[in-house]
Amino acid sequence: MASRRPNYLFKETRLNLEPGSPASIVNVRLPKTSTNGRNGLHSGPTSLAGTSTEDETFSQSYLASASKIYRRRYHNSPRSFLWRVLQDGTVLSLRAVDVSRQEKLFDAPLTLHLQFPSRIRSNCIAFADPKFHDALAVFVLDENKYLYSLMLRPECFRRRAATERGLGSDACKVYLSSAFSFKHPHRLVALTDELVVAALHDGGILKFERTKAHEGPGNLWKESHFNASSWLHGVRSMLPFKGGHTIRHGKINMEMAAAASMVTADFDHAGQSYLLSVCLDHRLRIWNLENGAVLDCRDLLNAHRDPKEEVGKWTVDPSQPNLIRVISEGPGSTVCLTYSPVGAGEFKFWRILSEGQNNIRVEDMFEDAQLQPPPPSNDIWTLADFALNLTSQGYYIWTLWKNNMSYRVQRIHVRPGANVRIESDDVVDVFTDAAVEPAETSNTCEPTDPTEKWLNLILYPGRFTRATLETALSIYERGLGGVVDSFRSNKGIAGHICSALSQTVHMDRNVEGGTNYEQYRRATETQWMRFYRLVLELDKQRGEALGLVHDPHNDLHSGLVWVVCTDIVSVVRECTHMDSVYHSLSTPPLGLEDVSNLVATGLNFVDGFSDSMMQICNSVLKAELFEESTKTDMERLQFFSDKAGFWRQLSDEDCVQATDALGGNFHKVTSDVYQQLFDLASAAEESRRRNVLYPLTEFGRKVVIRATQDTGEIWRRIFFSQLILLVHMEFEFDSEDDALHQRIDVGAIYKAIIDLLKRQELVSWLGRTEIAVPVSRLERQRGDSGPNSPAVTRNAKEETQTITALEGSVGHLLGLVDTKMDAPFANSVTDVVTNLLASDSDIELVPALIQCSLLKRERADLALELQPFSGSEPFATYVQGRVFLALKDYETAGRYFAKAAVGMAVTPPGERHSSGLLNDLDWSLLHSGLAHYYMHIVSLFDSQKAHSHVLTFSRLALQFNPQPRERVELLSRIFASATSISHFETAHNALVQMSMPGFSSPLSKEKPPAIAGHDGPLLLSSLRRLVTVMCSHQAAQELISLPFVGLTSHVDAELAARTRQTSGQEGGTPYHDILYSFRIRQGDYRGAASVLYDRICKLKRNESDRMPSPEVTGDVLDTNVTRLYLMLINTLACVGDGESGWIMAEQDVDDDDDDDDDEEEEANGRGSRGGGGVTVPASANTSFSTAAVGGGSLASAKSVSFAEGGKPAAKQSCARKRKVLTLADIRRQYQDELDRIAAIQNNQFGLELGQGGDIDMDVL
Repeated sequence: MASRRPNYLFKETRLNLEPGSPASIVNVRLPKTSTNGRNGLHSGPTSLAGTSTEDETFSQSYLASASKIYRRRYHNSPRSFLWRVLQDGTVLSLRAVDVSRQEKLFDAPLTLHLQFPSRIRSNCIAFADPKFHDALAVFVLDENKYLYSLMLRPECFRRRAATERGLGSDACKVYLSSAFSFKHPHRLVALTDELVVAALHDGGILKFERTKAHEGPGNLWKESHFNASSWLHGVRSMLPFKGGHTIRHGKINMEMAAAASMVTADFDHAGQSYLLSVCLDHRLRIWNLENGAVLDCRDLLNAHRDPKEEVGKWTVDPSQPNLIRVISEGPGSTVCLTYSPVGAGEFKFWRILSEGQNNIRVEDMFEDAQLQPPPPSNDIWTLADFALNLTSQGYYIWTLWKNNMSYRVQRIHVRPGANVRIESDDVVDVFTDAAVEPAETSNTCEPTDPTEKWLNLILYPGRFTRATLETALSIYERGLGGVVDSFRSNKGIAGHICSALSQTVHMDRNVEGGTNYEQYRRATETQWMRFYRLVLELDKQRGEALGLVHDPHNDLHSGLVWVVCTDIVSVVRECTHMDSVYHSLSTPPLGLEDVSNLVATGLNFVDGFSDSMMQICNSVLKAELFEESTKTDMERLQFFSDKAGFWRQLSDEDCVQATDALGGNFHKVTSDVYQQLFDLASAAEESRRRNVLYPLTEFGRKVVIRATQDTGEIWRRIFFSQLILLVHMEFEFDSEDDALHQRIDVGAIYKAIIDLLKRQELVSWLGRTEIAVPVSRLERQRGDSGPNSPAVTRNAKEETQTITALEGSVGHLLGLVDTKMDAPFANSVTDVVTNLLASDSDIELVPALIQCSLLKRERADLALELQPFSGSEPFATYVQGRVFLALKDYETAGRYFAKAAVGMAVTPPGERHSSGLLNDLDWSLLHSGLAHYYMHIVSLFDSQKAHSHVLTFSRLALQFNPQPRERVELLSRIFASATSISHFETAHNALVQMSMPGFSSPLSKEKPPAIAGHDGPLLLSSLRRLVTVMCSHQAAQELISLPFVGLTSHVDAELAARTRQTSGQEGGTPYHDILYSFRIRQGDYRGAASVLYDRICKLKRNESDRMPSPEVTGDVLDTNVTRLYLMLINTLACVGDGESGWIMAEQDVDDDDDDDDDEEEEANGRGSRGGGGVTVPASANTSFSTAAVGGGSLASAKSVSFAEGGKPAAKQSCARKRKVLTLADIRRQYQDELDRIAAIQNNQFGLELGQGGDIDMDVL
């Protein structure tokens, strides 16, 4: 068939197989066969040794040597498993790749790495689905010919705990067949979990039937050997020299009857099993596995060949495993499709009819037809794999073509009839998006740094794996002769790349002596380009195709096609209508010719723009997308044209090309064409109904997200070019009558394009932004059992999974509608993608809710990037305040909160959605009045310790008359915040208002009520805090001047308590001075005198403070104590002379200042006026206070020398006594202090023998 143009109806979505978190990989070490190791199963990591270079290590560690997808037949959760052979053939990786799941079933996100002690034998991996047991049966032959039988339950792919202690002896069994001592297995297939067949090198087969439990543990399998040739052929093939016709494959001589490819079938016979094999001699053989009989043997093309004809012409390569496929056509009828690689390659359809037990009939369905599949192009392509699909329209053959590392996928429609052939219209191509985003050279017009541009390209989610980047960086560093970074630091991969590349570029001087920025930019660009080429070379190896899989119709999936590569899996989905137009501009789809012409013209028109012009247009577009405007649509279009000014750089040739494509005066552009274009970007009616029956799995979400990324970029290019083209056409006319707006509503079209582009920008941002989600949270959502599960408790803080913001925001909403037989699964995926991108989608991408989700995940930096997308609704404005609050920009946050006040306080709420940011208490304060709203804002600022804003919004809340309890709470917050930022007058006002609920002004003379009720402890605690903070912040003068209406006694008591706890020495907070000044301010001279006397007593206990300091004052009698005595005398004199000039002071029982007479009288229980005054017991809260003494006379002071009941005061005192001191007593003590100082100066000391023989010294 001649070369043809591709017809793209499908496209690939390529997915990386790199796990989002290391925690999702479970390593399971299998037993060593040398010791049978059945009791030594355990889990653990392995290491790769013996590699020499980075690229070899990369290939062996991350690139699969074999891979395919197995679909279970009887069970659906999970149903599809991707298996890969890694680590140089020693690791079998298994993971579930279901795209959707049933609603009540859990996801299976884990990947099992089964580590074998020996390398796995090529093409010797088989799977089966037990009919009566929900498990995955795995059969593996290693290089030592040991047969491993594994039984993996679905829980192994759901919870780490299921494999924490290994698989167990019952789930893993090892068997060595004696027949393998002289025979070599070449292929392995499994019909059921109890029947496994190995194809041998001599053309025979070895059947393994699982024995029953009662037959003993030593007989795991019952072996049966069948051979299509005589036993002599088998012996001859083992000889070192070739006898007859054999093919050398590796180290083995393969007989021509040996199977190159084989499949099993039951032909709808219960209990019957058959094997269909394509052999090296180009023949199809059908075996009855019950008795080993060959029921049919014929040429693959049903050709009648002479047995003497050259054998080499009709030989199949032993390394080709994909040559036969079978599919059930109905009861008693099976369709078999074989492929002959001889010559140009040809398909042959066979119908196998069952005519009773052990009796079948094989028919050539299209006997005279030559079904040669056309290659994708004129290059050399090899058909590597194929799949068969049966529909009501006929047969569909999916083909996988390879050309070195490249591959292509096609779908061929074979229509049964009289004259069957493959026409060009029967071939549909799959667009393979293997081309990586090209690297654009940086220029001086770019607003972003070149490094940022390159990082955005390389680190785009889903584009390259971390292993690829690390390997490329290691090769890059080794090529420069540097030390390879081990990636153990916390810089991250981006930091490592920038650090390595920056070491190779240096800033030089230009000829004028200045910094040569242009040379530095070019050198940096060169190094980035060099590194990028390394990445592309490694990534190209990851995309080598290994197989093609078609998922047939069933209850959950419908017609999904997969391409399995070495480190990538591609899902073939139907193109969106926009994709079909974009990928087939030269051959537009039927009925879309005008739309295709419009799209092609717009893309070609923009392709002629310079880089600087594209930058200008994009910057003007961003302003148009995100800035609110009061202009009409036509005014906005005019404004865009004026600001962009691209028409200044257009050449006549550019304008002529657009005119030639769209006709004179653009007469081909009509409203119908634009409407058709917008219809292509609309969501499907079925997807808008949101009748989601099958939620997406984690893997399915990645499929949809990746498809959305690719499709969104195409839509963005199309509609950006259409916007530019529309502006050009609107102002490109000769007369007003020819203007475009005379025929169509240009303003409405402009607005529709802007809306679509805004949606694409939002989806694009979400798709390229990554966030980290704790693995423990995801596993709990997946149904991990119990809080003690290892997946939750072990390393829960360190283990995170990286996902895109799009998946994190709407992933839980995505799912598939009911997939019927006429609605293929590939279409359903496309419908979900279109629904995400369409402007009329029912999947609401509310920027405010996405910001809430990011704030909940503590990513306020990303939430700030979403601000341009946010609307002006009250809730959106409120969320902007939350964003800036999290960023600690309190001024901006306050402005947004104030702006949203009316809408969030008065407007009735709709549905309560905040992505978990607001709890029930928060919602109860919103939409319930301004007082409650401002209380909510106060609590937010208070949690951030933004005290000045707490004051502002607390005052606003108080203006709206909150309830008494709420008022107390607000005043309490005002007090706490004002105290923290030293706004003591504000704190004082709040404190006074807290004590007086009816108080309107802190300066009122109204007598306040006593502190009582449930707010009393709060008030006293706040008062103590205010006093303490003001004193420690050197605000004593302000404290003294504040009018504590109704709280004076409590302030006095707090200061007295603080004073009692101090030593009276210099340093620290001077509570004695503060209390003295406070009492003088209040006119309590006797209380002030008590404070002075207490400090004198404390200073006397420290002899250093009583020593004279003439070097400071020049007077030996001027000490701290003497000065305080003078102050005390003056203060007590203000009380009055005579009997009114007295104080009450506390002293220790053994105070040295007490006279002997006092001690004797104290022991006898009497009070006295002798020498030291009247002694009375000290009570708890009366230090430095005169409140306990009625009146001001000395007689009243004496009256308290006895406690109630007439008992002596000394009987109630323990270690402290209270004394009444008059002014005369103080003066006498002052004189005694002066005499003592003078005696010290005159060296007048006396010695006397004290108690116990000690010598005491006293001043004479």
